Amino acid sequence: MNDLEDIDPELISSLKWMLNNDVTGLEHTFTYEINVLGINYTQLLGEDGTNTTLDELNKNSYIRKLCSTKCLKESEKQIQSFKQGFFEVLNEEAIKLFTPAELGTLISGKREIDFEDLKEHADYEGFTRTHQIVVWFWEIVKNWDQEMLANLLFFITGKFLRISLLRFI
Repeated sequence: MNDLEDIDPELISSLKWMLNNDVTGLEHTFTYEINVLGINYTQLLGEDGTNTTLDELNKNSYIRKLCSTKCLKESEKQIQSFKQGFFEVLNEEAIKLFTPAELGTLISGKREIDFEDLKEHADYEGFTRTHQIVVWFWEIVKNWDQEMLANLLFFITGKFLRISLLRFI
């Protein structure tokens, strides 16, 4: 129910009422209405939804099924489309190596960029770590604030330096 509260507070209010009150006699079945482009459709919650009457014994089951359907089934096509696009960009097997928190950090980045870590894990193409240009580069960059470092990281991950993003998790 917590997952639906921001999406449909009115529905959650009704479900909470059901939990706290006797639903006997409401003549409600294991169905619910969904509005698609101004047209109402009746959706079943279970194979025999129209023939299963809501009562005190099964109201918890009704609420679980309704919340599950609203959270998962109604957005299933959108989730599948997102996943398809996501996995076109990122390897599905590689993503499984990360926890949700690590993946979030990988996608969104860290709030604070560690200069020494950035410098230590930089990969140079055509230069060495001790090349004079590289030394001058890091001498300049070490005085930058977090915003400038974030801009640099954004630039270099697609340009002339490759940073090992896995080190930032």
